[in-house]
Amino acid sequence: MKKEILINVENDETRVAVLENKQLVEFMVERSSEQSMVGNCYKGRVTSILPGMQAAFVEIGIEKAGFLHVDDVLYDMFAENPVHGGGGGGRGGHGGGRTERPQGGGRGSHERGAAAVDPALAERLSGERLSGERLSGEALAAESAPAPQAAAPVSEEEAAAMEAYAGEDELDEDADLDEEDDAFEGELAEEAKAEKARRKEMRNRFRGKRPGIQDLLKKGQEIMVQVAKDPISTKGPRLTTRISLAGRSLVLMPLSNNSGVSRKIPDSERGQLKAISRKLKPAGMGIIIRTLASGEGETELKFEVDALLKRWLKVKKAYDTSRAPALLYKEEGLTDRILREMLSRDVERIVVDNPVEHEAISEYVAGFGLGQAVKVEAYADKLPLFDRYDLEKEIEKALREKVWLKSGGYLVIQQTEALCVIDVNTGKFVGKKSQDETIFRNNLEAAVEVARQLRLRDIGGIIVIDFIDMEIEDHKEKVYLTLAEAIKKDKAKTNILQLTELGLIEMTRKRVKQSLVKELCQPCPYCDGRGIIISELSIALKVQRLLKRIAVQGNDKSLVVLVHPAVASRLEAEGARRLKQIEKDYGIKVQLQDDFHMHREDIKILNARSMTEIRFPE
Repeated sequence: MKKEILINVENDETRVAVLENKQLVEFMVERSSEQSMVGNCYKGRVTSILPGMQAAFVEIGIEKAGFLHVDDVLYDMFAENPVHGGGGGGRGGHGGGRTERPQGGGRGSHERGAAAVDPALAERLSGERLSGERLSGEALAAESAPAPQAAAPVSEEEAAAMEAYAGEDELDEDADLDEEDDAFEGELAEEAKAEKARRKEMRNRFRGKRPGIQDLLKKGQEIMVQVAKDPISTKGPRLTTRISLAGRSLVLMPLSNNSGVSRKIPDSERGQLKAISRKLKPAGMGIIIRTLASGEGETELKFEVDALLKRWLKVKKAYDTSRAPALLYKEEGLTDRILREMLSRDVERIVVDNPVEHEAISEYVAGFGLGQAVKVEAYADKLPLFDRYDLEKEIEKALREKVWLKSGGYLVIQQTEALCVIDVNTGKFVGKKSQDETIFRNNLEAAVEVARQLRLRDIGGIIVIDFIDMEIEDHKEKVYLTLAEAIKKDKAKTNILQLTELGLIEMTRKRVKQSLVKELCQPCPYCDGRGIIISELSIALKVQRLLKRIAVQGNDKSLVVLVHPAVASRLEAEGARRLKQIEKDYGIKVQLQDDFHMHREDIKILNARSMTEIRFPE
């Protein structure tokens, strides 16, 4: 499979397109004013505890409070973590990661991100249980978290604190590392001993029972959290205390005492990498070897482990010296994350249209010994890069509801807040043999395209696919297997169920950020995102009902009706007789006027003498 990465960098926007065999399969965009928060680490303050939801809300210095579920709290970290004001915050909140996207890393230091790990890691991880870039044990529902509530109003003092620490956006990953070389190993050893003692204390305290959120956190408490999901729609960010620090080839989990190796790594290498991981694993910490570590030796991996350990010390130092809410660590930009996630020998070339980015990417690729396998090309033509590869049209198609298949069939994709429904239709495809064969071929093609559209549009949550009804069991099984096989290319965590009796396939896909449609579009200001408006006839009939209500309830006898011209035309053409009858029956006088600036659904009825609008309960 030929894979290419095209990177378009402009002043306020970075766009990345991933092509497989010349076909667009993934598209990501990031704007300077709307950068992803996933992977950012914060010192936050607990603002409320909700035992009924087993969750807490944490102020991290943004508009909406973050949502922290009890499953995302590494409870053995809180044995010595006092409530805010009772001793300085302690070490509460340091732990292993949950986020699915890569985190952290400097482009020049091999600190590239890997996929972070599931919150159930401490209970379920074994060295073998990894699937692709994720733990196979990650079976939590993709959208199980309740919607976060809005943060409480921020006081002037809190607002000032946010402003004071707003400048701490980035930690210099490369500064003064040499001076720390002699100090960090001893400090980490002491930290490991302390964490081991705290874990033992917490096990004794809860006697093996899982504590509730009210046992772990208190209002006003300061904790370290990491963003696991970006704010989506009305929801604030999803948070975790299971911090993960990731490199290109491995993930460091500072307080998860486990290690593992990706199952996608060939068996011939797994044994060697397992041995290396056990050797390199810092005391009291865990590491996960990613697929991209294939072919690397102990020297390369140790370099990355050391860099991540130093980064952990920097994050902890920032936590100990800052006031909540404060940003402790800011995730890298889109280009860095893409390279961390995707750069491997199966990428044939990277084309970038920005000279500065081209130079940096070239150095990074060469630094990992991939200079011969992956070509990094500078694009300098006057014709924009995405136009050269005819991608602008493909991006526009990815925003439409209807997707045409090559055979003539089509998909209809409709998204709601947490549910996406995909309807498969034969359209123009009539087949050449029997009806069963026609439906089967159409569904097979649709299954492959559905998998591509989910990746391209980055659709998450619950997904229901309505295939055309099939009578033959073998056809049903092949359509399911085709979809499952196509989904394997998707790095997002998915769970697919078998076809139901109604011909539906239900699945979930992990959602970390907003879908492409939500990212690039906004609700229509005219229909308020509904996609429909009330018809002119319905509005015309409503006018007649309102006139009757006003005539009965009020003393206004001379009225002016203001409506959109389309509604006025309908009233004049089909409702004139009815208006005359209402005037006669109720003893009122009605004057109809149109206003092009009015919304088609709006109706204004005025007193003709004072020209004031008549208001009444709907």
